[in-house]
Amino acid sequence: GLPVVFKNVICGFHASFLTSVHPASLFVHIRRDPFAAAASILQSRLARYGSYDNWWSLKPSTYRVLAAMSDPVDQVAGQVTACAREFDTELTQPGVLSMLVNFEDLWKRPGRVLEAICARLAQIGAPIDPLSDAMPELQPPEAESLPGEMERKLRTHFA
Repeated sequence: GLPVVFKNVICGFHASFLTSVHPASLFVHIRRDPFAAAASILQSRLARYGSYDNWWSLKPSTYRVLAAMSDPVDQVAGQVTACAREFDTELTQPGVLSMLVNFEDLWKRPGRVLEAICARLAQIGAPIDPLSDAMPELQPPEAESLPGEMERKLRTHFA
């Protein structure tokens, strides 16, 4: 009977179903700049697999089409775009309670973001108290560094 928090991005793909099971669910959608998200995925591929060619992270409904692409930049740009579209569609379905948080706001003003989440939870009957101490600004993530041509191509996708 107590509130619970999950950090699980896959839940966003299934918000309608999860809302039917748990009507008092609140989906906090943290939106990151698409170029930064794509660059991070590419860097994660390299760090985990030693190559940009192996799939990593979420698989949108277009996964099979994207996985068949030979260019990792095209794959990841499609992955980020498709995931964002699918989250937006799912999180705006009737009855689904969601709130949008910009990634930059989360690390610049984490206390305000948590207060806003607490206020929204109170509106749906699951009040929790925000932290009593002011939260300091968090460190921004390091900019992901990609090889020159790869970065230019990725920026073109999101221009």
